[in-house]
Amino acid sequence: MANPTSSVKVVEVCKVALPPPPSPRSFASPSSFPLTVFDIRWLRFAPVKCLYFYEMPTSSATQLFFDTVLAPKLKTSLFNTLQHYLPLAGHLTWPQNSQKPVLSYVQGDTFSLTIAESGVDFYQLSGDGFIEATEYHPLDPAELRAIYSNLYQNKDGPNNRSLMFWERKAPPGSIRGTFQITAADIETLRQLLKAKLVEQKQQDIRLVVSTFTLACAYTRVCIDKAEEINTDQTRLAFNVDCRSRLDPPVTQKPFWELHSGTYISCRNKSLVWRGGLDGAENWVSRVFAVSSEKMLVLAGSHRFVVYESDFGRGRPKKVEIVSIDRARAISFSDPQTDAGVVDVGLVLDKHNMQVSASLFAKGLENP
Repeated sequence: MANPTSSVKVVEVCKVALPPPPSPRSFASPSSFPLTVFDIRWLRFAPVKCLYFYEMPTSSATQLFFDTVLAPKLKTSLFNTLQHYLPLAGHLTWPQNSQKPVLSYVQGDTFSLTIAESGVDFYQLSGDGFIEATEYHPLDPAELRAIYSNLYQNKDGPNNRSLMFWERKAPPGSIRGTFQITAADIETLRQLLKAKLVEQKQQDIRLVVSTFTLACAYTRVCIDKAEEINTDQTRLAFNVDCRSRLDPPVTQKPFWELHSGTYISCRNKSLVWRGGLDGAENWVSRVFAVSSEKMLVLAGSHRFVVYESDFGRGRPKKVEIVSIDRARAISFSDPQTDAGVVDVGLVLDKHNMQVSASLFAKGLENP
């Protein structure tokens, strides 16, 4: 296991900023946004943190190439992004005279970019095998005080309310693993469901079951069996893109998204759908009404196409949502290889990971 204090060396911390505008009205985008109901429910939760692993060809894997080509491109990209979305360099504040927190930018605010060197094994972290969750911690953006340091830092001042978020610690000995669900696996699960409905004499029910639903259900069952959860109620929480569900609908073109919290309650082997936009005022109380061992959160989606995020470097070798080990969460992403449909990321203790992996494989091989 890498030593967190010695495996990463910060080389440069630079501040990306826009030059002063000719006039206050010449900003390319609004400089402040009040948070909406879609934002506020996530206010006290730590941000989702992702790691993208890119393998450079041997000819480009030199310090000179990084210093003269790659690093300048990253800085230029951030500079160009700020021209379209100024609050990326701003602060999240909650003025005493405002009913809602505000994401705001003032002239002089900057976006921090931390460049660091790491001594960890690239191929081990970007591989397909099981690995201790703590191996990724030295590369955590929060540990480097990088991308999220501006956006989620409580700005000091007597006229601002506290915006500190809750952050849990990863359980010691946690193991991280990725499981691939293929198109054939999805079809197997769909046929198993149809057979079960016939067995229960519900074959006349017209039911369209999505890939997302089947993958969620199968993953949840494997985890519950591995952890020997026998409570009368467990919950799986996940996000729903609400842009097309608003009246009028929000265009699909912006790079931001509107997510509503939705969850499924499992009681006595039945499923109860909850959430959506109904009862939005009770979202937070619903979440915290369930003890942590009974709530499982889903981060990401197989439709987010994270493996198309080339950043000018081609397809990532691996993408990891590193924050799931501190939130009792699982992650979904588009497949790392062409054979997959959904990649499922899990973080469990060693014993439960081994049992879950066995259940995951056997359940699809021997339906």
